[in-house]
Amino acid sequence: MNRWIKGIALTICVVALGAGAYGYIDFSNSFHFGPPDDRTAWLGQNASVNSGQHAYIQRDVDAAMDIWRTVAEDENARADDRTEALRLLSRTSWRIYQNTDDGISFALAADDVDDTKSANAVSLSAAYREAGDLDAAIVAGRNAMARAQDPLERSDAANEFARAALASTSGLRLDQYTAEQRQFLREAQQELLPFFAQPPANLETSELALEVAVRLDDGPAMLQAWGSYYHSPTGVSSTADQSGPAEALGALLPNWAGANASASTRRDVILALAHSHFYDLAVLIATDGRSAHTSDLLQSVDYREISAISMFLNDLVQHTNEYYRQIAEGNSSSTLRDALLMLTYRNGRKGLEQQLWTALSEIDDLGPYSHEAFVVDASDRFQFYLNEGSTSGVYDNHSGHRVLDTTVVADQFGRNADLRFVVVGRMVSNGYESWLWDGRQQHGGWANSEAIYQVRPAYADGPLRRWHQATNPALRADNEDEITRLSADDVTTAVNTPIGYFPGLAARLHWQGLNGILEHAQANNPPDLVRQAFILELGNTTFNSSIFAHEGRHALDKLYAEEEVQNDGTELEYRAKISEVAFSAWPRLSFGSIFNPNMGSDTSHGQANQRIAEGIAIWMGTHAREIDGLDTSIALLPQFDRLTDDQIRSAMLSLDPWAEDTANSDIAIH
Repeated sequence: MNRWIKGIALTICVVALGAGAYGYIDFSNSFHFGPPDDRTAWLGQNASVNSGQHAYIQRDVDAAMDIWRTVAEDENARADDRTEALRLLSRTSWRIYQNTDDGISFALAADDVDDTKSANAVSLSAAYREAGDLDAAIVAGRNAMARAQDPLERSDAANEFARAALASTSGLRLDQYTAEQRQFLREAQQELLPFFAQPPANLETSELALEVAVRLDDGPAMLQAWGSYYHSPTGVSSTADQSGPAEALGALLPNWAGANASASTRRDVILALAHSHFYDLAVLIATDGRSAHTSDLLQSVDYREISAISMFLNDLVQHTNEYYRQIAEGNSSSTLRDALLMLTYRNGRKGLEQQLWTALSEIDDLGPYSHEAFVVDASDRFQFYLNEGSTSGVYDNHSGHRVLDTTVVADQFGRNADLRFVVVGRMVSNGYESWLWDGRQQHGGWANSEAIYQVRPAYADGPLRRWHQATNPALRADNEDEITRLSADDVTTAVNTPIGYFPGLAARLHWQGLNGILEHAQANNPPDLVRQAFILELGNTTFNSSIFAHEGRHALDKLYAEEEVQNDGTELEYRAKISEVAFSAWPRLSFGSIFNPNMGSDTSHGQANQRIAEGIAIWMGTHAREIDGLDTSIALLPQFDRLTDDQIRSAMLSLDPWAEDTANSDIAIH
């Protein structure tokens, strides 16, 4: 077996950060963009990084900022807590409130507390980059790389330096770069290179390395990064089928001559990048003024189409993200304000569609514009998927490109359905909550009665990151120390809130699951295959539970459940989350979307999570004598990790109405 994880089965990916997959609820006319009315879950706690995160996940950005300020200003707090709070304050300041001065100040303050931490330098580089001070961003990025001590720190630092280097070339053609800018790019490439020693690298690293390689005319590096992005040199995996572009790039990039390439070679490379949805990079190569063929190429139908979709996607990203930013900045639930924001967004999106329609109509006779006609043409022409509606009470956009479209069978509790399975990648937007959560967690997919949709970026990087956390001694120690602190906080919280979100419990369950998979991989594989086996098993179990079990249950409910269930978003999420755990090979890893900071919020997910927690506590009380080591004199739910895997499944199945109807609790995915 070579360095690449081979075969379809070996390339299944996992939700990043253990967040789970979030279902997608169709648009309704109820508006509630702001935080829940009941904020006691975080405002009643002692100020901590975690209670601030709790507020932020529940969309109370103002409260999160206040909590993090309290932590940052507490000279008796742990230095790590203060610097993390300051980094969060920095990013939230420039990202949501557009205050780059505060963003820089908070990042500098974090560095003042601890000038040895790589994450502080990464934060400072990002703040300077956002403010447009690219020289300072480059310096801070170099500091971040020099300070990095473990694989995750090195990855974060190298990625940030690459972002700063790429920002220095923003808006410029390939023929307009200065010698200094090219040197920044070469430096970034060298820092990214080690992450491809055991491919695939994570998605962001792969994309950044591809962008750098295009700008350096480095064909072999382009091919390596492109293959890493799609998790296979062939472009084919369980979450993508890009075999056509892979074949063209594999033939042409090893001997890529950049601006000196022949007209046909340049055209074929441009088309392969565009067909794999890297439109910006295709445009960058096409507009290279150093080539004698550029003028003719820019007049071609192919380029005009690629240029038009590239402009549309860039404008749609900016328009959508600004809409999300305004929602977050408002931190309120004013019905009038929310309605105006939504209408402004939809009108703007419609205007962008019309611009693209007009440009494409100069190539093909498309007839009069309508949104419905646009969706069909964009899907056929660019594999572009667009779905707008209301998720957790916020009108938002889930859109990207279909990178895989196939058929699967979902089978639960004796009910089954043939379903179309679509993987959406190269995302434009993954909904408001994913944007707001900013990497903490994100929507993983959604389903209807005909199809299951998976968001590829939500699953692509988790296994590799978790491998480092489980096997690097320093990262293991840090994680276990954090679990100890969070678990101690759980004890205090449970005195007044016996049923709620307990970060220590959530962290222990996830850590137990990861270590179980690591031990399984070590016991059943030779040392040189343990890494691949760990990534495979972790990817398989999370992918199958959060997509096929969770989203498959949504699809089955839409086919078989009573009408009142089909129209009840909370009930649908409640059932899907039960299936997600009950049919998981490693159920401890399937609680990321249940024991979650959104528990109890006024969203379908939050209410479903609260209901499941209450049901679990009742089951634990009923079966207390069967649970090893359970202390019935204190709150039961924080002790949930005392249950065996089989007991966890039994507790969840006891809550499911379908489990009562059939003795068959097997799940089959074909």
